[in-house]
Amino acid sequence: MDDKEKPNFNPVLYIADGPVDKNPAHDTWLHNIDGVPKLSPERPKSGSNVARPTHQLTELGTRYVANVIKTKVDKFHNTINELSFTDDTGTLVDQLVYAPLVANSEILAFFGGKLISPGECFNLNFSTIEIHTYTYGIWAMFQSPYLPASRNRDLLPHNWVDFEHHAFPHVFCSQAKQHLVISLARYQPATKEIRLADVWVPPKHMLYLPETIESKEPNSQIFTLHGNRNSALACRDVDAVNSIKTQTILAKLDSCGKQISSSFYHSQTPTVHRSPLN
Repeated sequence: MDDKEKPNFNPVLYIADGPVDKNPAHDTWLHNIDGVPKLSPERPKSGSNVARPTHQLTELGTRYVANVIKTKVDKFHNTINELSFTDDTGTLVDQLVYAPLVANSEILAFFGGKLISPGECFNLNFSTIEIHTYTYGIWAMFQSPYLPASRNRDLLPHNWVDFEHHAFPHVFCSQAKQHLVISLARYQPATKEIRLADVWVPPKHMLYLPETIESKEPNSQIFTLHGNRNSALACRDVDAVNSIKTQTILAKLDSCGKQISSSFYHSQTPTVHRSPLN
Protein backbone atom coordinates (compact mmCIF):
# COMPACT_ATOMS: atom_id res chain seq x y z
CA MET A 1 0.00 0.00 0.00
CA ASP A 2 1.49 3.37 -1.00
CA ASP A 3 0.88 6.62 0.87
CA LYS A 4 -2.07 7.55 -1.35
CA GLU A 5 -3.94 4.42 -0.29
CA LYS A 6 -3.25 4.78 3.44
CA PRO A 7 -5.93 6.30 5.69
CA ASN A 8 -5.32 9.83 6.98
CA PHE A 9 -5.25 8.66 10.60
CA ASN A 10 -4.45 5.48 12.49
CA PRO A 11 -7.49 3.76 14.04
CA VAL A 12 -8.46 5.33 17.37
CA LEU A 13 -8.90 2.96 20.32
CA TYR A 14 -10.80 4.32 23.30
CA ILE A 15 -11.60 1.36 25.58
CA ALA A 16 -11.97 -2.30 24.61
CA ASP A 17 -13.74 -4.75 26.91
CA GLY A 18 -12.23 -8.17 27.49
CA PRO A 19 -13.36 -11.31 29.34
CA VAL A 20 -15.07 -11.24 32.73
CA ASP A 21 -14.18 -13.76 35.43
CA LYS A 22 -17.04 -14.20 37.91
CA ASN A 23 -15.70 -15.61 41.16
CA PRO A 24 -17.44 -17.71 43.80
CA ALA A 25 -18.93 -15.60 46.59
CA HIS A 26 -16.53 -17.05 49.16
CA ASP A 27 -13.38 -16.07 47.23
CA THR A 28 -12.73 -12.74 48.94
CA TRP A 29 -8.99 -12.96 49.66
CA LEU A 30 -6.91 -11.19 47.02
CA HIS A 31 -3.28 -12.20 46.44
CA ASN A 32 -1.13 -10.01 44.19
CA ILE A 33 0.94 -12.28 41.95
CA ASP A 34 3.13 -9.70 40.17
CA GLY A 35 0.10 -7.64 39.17
CA VAL A 36 -2.16 -10.61 38.40
CA PRO A 37 -5.03 -11.03 40.88
CA LYS A 38 -5.61 -14.42 42.47
CA LEU A 39 -8.76 -14.80 44.58
CA SER A 40 -9.24 -17.52 47.18
CA PRO A 41 -11.55 -18.29 50.14
CA GLU A 42 -8.72 -18.20 52.70
CA ARG A 43 -5.70 -16.09 53.38
CA PRO A 44 -2.84 -17.30 51.14
CA LYS A 45 -0.10 -18.91 53.21
CA SER A 46 2.59 -17.30 51.09
CA GLY A 47 0.98 -13.85 51.12
CA SER A 48 2.24 -11.02 53.31
CA ASN A 49 0.08 -8.29 54.82
CA VAL A 50 -0.43 -5.03 52.95
CA ALA A 51 2.04 -2.44 54.25
CA ARG A 52 0.59 0.37 56.35
CA PRO A 53 1.51 4.04 55.82
CA THR A 54 4.43 5.19 57.94
CA HIS A 55 3.09 8.73 58.30
CA GLN A 56 -0.09 10.66 57.52
CA LEU A 57 -0.20 13.21 54.71
CA THR A 58 -2.58 16.15 55.15
CA GLU A 59 -2.45 17.89 51.78
CA LEU A 60 -2.03 16.34 48.35
CA GLY A 61 -3.34 17.00 44.88
CA THR A 62 -4.29 20.28 43.25
CA ARG A 63 -7.02 22.05 45.19
CA TYR A 64 -10.15 23.53 43.58
CA VAL A 65 -13.71 24.37 44.53
CA ALA A 66 -16.19 22.00 42.84
CA ASN A 67 -19.74 23.26 42.26
CA VAL A 68 -22.54 20.88 41.25
CA ILE A 69 -24.47 22.74 38.54
CA LYS A 70 -26.72 19.92 37.33
CA THR A 71 -27.79 16.52 38.71
CA LYS A 72 -29.86 13.76 37.14
CA VAL A 73 -30.67 10.13 37.89
CA ASP A 74 -30.57 7.61 35.04
CA LYS A 75 -32.69 4.51 34.53
CA PHE A 76 -30.21 2.42 36.55
CA HIS A 77 -30.57 4.79 39.54
CA ASN A 78 -27.07 6.17 39.02
CA THR A 79 -26.58 9.80 40.03
CA ILE A 80 -24.84 11.92 37.37
CA ASN A 81 -23.43 15.27 38.48
CA GLU A 82 -22.12 18.00 36.21
CA LEU A 83 -19.48 20.20 37.86
CA SER A 84 -17.94 23.60 37.40
CA PHE A 85 -14.68 24.59 39.09
CA THR A 86 -13.50 27.80 40.70
CA ASP A 87 -10.53 28.96 42.71
CA ASP A 88 -10.82 30.24 46.29
CA THR A 89 -11.95 33.67 45.06
CA GLY A 90 -14.91 32.20 43.17
CA THR A 91 -13.35 32.77 39.75
CA LEU A 92 -14.06 30.06 37.19
CA VAL A 93 -10.90 28.23 36.15
CA ASP A 94 -10.26 27.58 32.47
CA GLN A 95 -8.27 24.39 33.06
CA LEU A 96 -7.63 21.85 35.81
CA VAL A 97 -4.12 20.62 36.60
CA TYR A 98 -3.91 17.11 38.04
CA ALA A 99 -0.94 16.63 40.38
CA PRO A 100 1.30 13.81 39.03
CA LEU A 101 2.14 11.35 41.82
CA VAL A 102 3.88 7.95 41.89
CA ALA A 103 1.76 5.65 44.05
CA ASN A 104 2.93 4.75 47.54
CA SER A 105 1.18 3.83 50.79
CA GLU A 106 1.06 7.39 52.13
CA ILE A 107 -0.33 8.91 48.94
CA LEU A 108 -3.06 6.30 48.60
CA ALA A 109 -3.98 6.59 52.28
CA PHE A 110 -4.65 10.32 51.73
CA PHE A 111 -7.08 9.38 48.97
CA GLY A 112 -8.65 6.60 51.05
CA GLY A 113 -6.98 3.67 49.30
CA LYS A 114 -4.18 1.13 49.66
CA LEU A 115 -1.20 0.06 47.56
CA ILE A 116 -0.92 -3.72 47.22
CA SER A 117 2.66 -4.67 46.36
CA PRO A 118 3.73 -7.94 44.70
CA GLY A 119 3.27 -10.86 47.10
CA GLU A 120 0.89 -9.02 49.42
CA CYS A 121 -2.65 -10.18 50.16
CA PHE A 122 -5.81 -8.47 51.33
CA ASN A 123 -9.37 -9.47 52.26
CA LEU A 124 -11.87 -7.54 50.12
CA ASN A 125 -14.84 -8.61 52.30
CA PHE A 126 -17.28 -8.40 49.39
CA SER A 127 -19.22 -11.37 48.07
CA THR A 128 -20.03 -10.49 44.43
CA ILE A 129 -16.70 -9.33 43.02
CA GLU A 130 -15.68 -9.98 39.41
CA ILE A 131 -12.44 -9.58 37.47
CA HIS A 132 -12.87 -7.52 34.29
CA THR A 133 -10.21 -7.18 31.58
CA TYR A 134 -9.90 -3.88 29.72
CA THR A 135 -7.59 -2.34 27.14
CA TYR A 136 -7.29 1.45 27.39
CA GLY A 137 -6.00 3.38 24.41
CA ILE A 138 -4.08 6.63 24.64
CA TRP A 139 -7.15 8.40 23.23
CA ALA A 140 -9.58 7.11 25.87
CA MET A 141 -9.07 10.38 27.75
CA PHE A 142 -10.43 12.31 24.75
CA GLN A 143 -13.81 10.58 24.69
CA SER A 144 -16.81 11.35 26.89
CA PRO A 145 -19.72 9.01 27.71
CA TYR A 146 -21.75 12.03 28.88
CA LEU A 147 -22.40 13.39 25.40
CA PRO A 148 -25.56 12.39 23.46
CA ALA A 149 -25.42 8.93 21.88
CA SER A 150 -24.79 10.44 18.45
CA ARG A 151 -21.59 12.08 19.75
CA ASN A 152 -20.23 9.79 22.45
CA ARG A 153 -17.66 8.32 20.05
CA ASP A 154 -16.32 11.74 19.06
CA LEU A 155 -12.62 12.48 19.45
CA LEU A 156 -12.64 15.56 21.68
CA PRO A 157 -10.21 18.50 21.50
CA HIS A 158 -9.61 18.38 25.26
CA ASN A 159 -9.32 15.83 28.05
CA TRP A 160 -12.47 16.42 30.12
CA VAL A 161 -13.28 15.55 33.74
CA ASP A 162 -14.68 12.05 34.36
CA PHE A 163 -14.92 10.64 37.90
CA GLU A 164 -17.08 8.11 39.74
CA HIS A 165 -17.50 6.26 43.02
CA HIS A 166 -19.41 3.10 43.92
CA ALA A 167 -20.82 1.07 46.80
CA PHE A 168 -18.39 -1.75 46.01
CA PRO A 169 -14.60 -2.10 46.27
CA HIS A 170 -12.32 -1.50 43.31
CA VAL A 171 -8.88 -2.92 42.59
CA PHE A 172 -6.82 -1.67 39.64
CA CYS A 173 -4.03 -4.02 38.52
CA SER A 174 -0.87 -2.64 36.92
CA GLN A 175 0.24 -5.44 34.58
CA ALA A 176 2.08 -3.77 31.70
CA LYS A 177 5.68 -2.56 31.43
CA GLN A 178 4.40 0.99 31.80
CA HIS A 179 2.77 2.49 34.89
CA LEU A 180 -1.02 2.28 35.11
CA VAL A 181 -2.40 5.79 35.65
CA ILE A 182 -5.55 6.20 37.75
CA SER A 183 -6.96 9.68 38.29
CA LEU A 184 -8.13 10.27 41.87
CA ALA A 185 -10.02 13.05 43.61
CA ARG A 186 -10.62 13.69 47.30
CA TYR A 187 -14.00 15.43 47.37
CA GLN A 188 -15.81 16.94 50.36
CA PRO A 189 -19.32 18.04 49.26
CA ALA A 190 -20.02 20.14 52.37
CA THR A 191 -17.04 22.44 51.77
CA LYS A 192 -16.94 21.84 47.98
CA GLU A 193 -13.20 21.21 48.27
CA ILE A 194 -11.77 18.81 45.71
CA ARG A 195 -8.15 17.72 45.28
CA LEU A 196 -7.11 16.23 41.94
CA ALA A 197 -4.21 13.91 41.13
CA ASP A 198 -2.99 11.33 38.64
CA VAL A 199 -1.62 8.37 40.59
CA TRP A 200 0.95 6.34 38.65
CA VAL A 201 0.78 2.73 39.83
CA PRO A 202 4.10 0.90 39.25
CA PRO A 203 4.10 -2.34 37.26
CA LYS A 204 3.14 -5.46 39.26
CA HIS A 205 1.36 -3.36 41.90
CA MET A 206 -2.34 -2.84 42.59
CA LEU A 207 -4.43 0.11 43.76
CA TYR A 208 -7.29 -0.74 46.13
CA LEU A 209 -10.24 1.59 46.81
CA PRO A 210 -12.90 0.50 49.33
CA GLU A 211 -16.61 0.77 48.70
CA THR A 212 -18.25 4.14 49.35
CA ILE A 213 -20.09 4.30 52.67
CA GLU A 214 -22.48 7.18 53.22
CA SER A 215 -21.63 9.09 56.40
CA LYS A 216 -24.25 9.73 59.08
CA GLU A 217 -22.69 13.19 59.37
CA PRO A 218 -23.03 14.78 55.89
CA ASN A 219 -20.78 17.70 56.85
CA SER A 220 -17.86 15.31 57.36
CA GLN A 221 -18.48 13.15 54.27
CA ILE A 222 -15.43 12.68 52.07
CA PHE A 223 -15.68 10.79 48.78
CA THR A 224 -12.79 9.16 46.96
CA LEU A 225 -13.50 9.58 43.25
CA HIS A 226 -11.62 7.71 40.56
CA GLY A 227 -11.30 7.82 36.79
CA ASN A 228 -9.78 5.29 34.39
CA ARG A 229 -9.62 7.25 31.14
CA ASN A 230 -6.01 8.28 31.70
CA SER A 231 -4.89 4.66 32.26
CA ALA A 232 -2.61 4.67 29.21
CA LEU A 233 -1.07 8.09 29.91
CA ALA A 234 2.37 6.54 30.47
CA CYS A 235 2.25 5.07 26.95
CA ARG A 236 2.41 8.53 25.39
CA ASP A 237 6.17 8.62 25.99
CA VAL A 238 6.77 5.13 24.58
CA ASP A 239 7.31 4.61 20.85
CA ALA A 240 4.88 2.19 19.17
CA VAL A 241 2.87 1.59 22.37
CA ASN A 242 -0.60 3.14 22.19
CA SER A 243 -2.62 1.12 24.71
CA ILE A 244 -2.39 -0.61 28.06
CA LYS A 245 -4.09 -3.85 29.10
CA THR A 246 -5.26 -4.19 32.67
CA GLN A 247 -7.61 -6.07 34.96
CA THR A 248 -10.04 -4.41 37.34
CA ILE A 249 -11.84 -6.03 40.27
CA LEU A 250 -15.35 -4.66 40.80
CA ALA A 251 -18.94 -5.70 41.50
CA LYS A 252 -22.10 -4.92 39.55
CA LEU A 253 -24.61 -6.77 41.71
CA ASP A 254 -25.13 -6.91 45.46
CA SER A 255 -25.58 -10.13 47.44
CA CYS A 256 -29.31 -10.09 46.57
CA GLY A 257 -28.65 -9.86 42.83
CA LYS A 258 -29.69 -6.20 42.62
CA GLN A 259 -27.63 -3.82 40.50
CA ILE A 260 -25.42 -1.54 42.56
CA SER A 261 -25.92 2.13 41.77
CA SER A 262 -23.03 4.54 41.29
CA SER A 263 -22.34 8.27 41.33
CA PHE A 264 -20.64 10.03 38.42
CA TYR A 265 -19.03 13.47 38.16
CA HIS A 266 -18.12 15.18 34.91
CA SER A 267 -17.21 18.54 33.43
CA GLN A 268 -16.16 19.94 30.06
CA THR A 269 -13.39 21.92 31.75
CA PRO A 270 -10.10 20.97 30.02
CA THR A 271 -7.60 19.09 32.17
CA VAL A 272 -3.79 19.02 32.22
CA HIS A 273 -1.84 15.82 32.93
CA ARG A 274 1.92 15.46 33.35
CA SER A 275 4.34 12.67 34.18
CA PRO A 276 6.03 12.42 37.61
CA LEU A 277 8.80 10.34 36.03
CA ASN A 278 10.42 13.10 33.96
